[in-house]
Amino acid sequence: MIDHGATLIFHHNWSDDFLKRSRNVFTPIKLHVLMPWATEIRNADSELAAMLTPEAIDAVLEMVPDHWLGDEPRFKNAAEHRGAYRDYLLHRLESPRRWMEDAADAQALSV
Repeated sequence: MIDHGATLIFHHNWSDDFLKRSRNVFTPIKLHVLMPWATEIRNADSELAAMLTPEAIDAVLEMVPDHWLGDEPRFKNAAEHRGAYRDYLLHRLESPRRWMEDAADAQALSV
């Protein structure tokens, strides 16, 4: 389980160490409206994370049009920008995933 698109907040700020931020928890998760019903967070994470191979992430990133990636001054070109997304997402998958544990703990407290 990574994040749904609405929580890919990192891509609005590439100016700092975005890989370091990939390890951060998402504190507002405890306020998510569906949290009381998200009873299988750890199981879903285990199943979904196994599907997110580097190849799967690469395939999805290749579908992103270059012109969506072209206006970030930090990157020389769309390929470099795409690589930063890849690095971020792969780093987010590495254990331990505090953000996932934080979400599971928040769910347990919400019931």
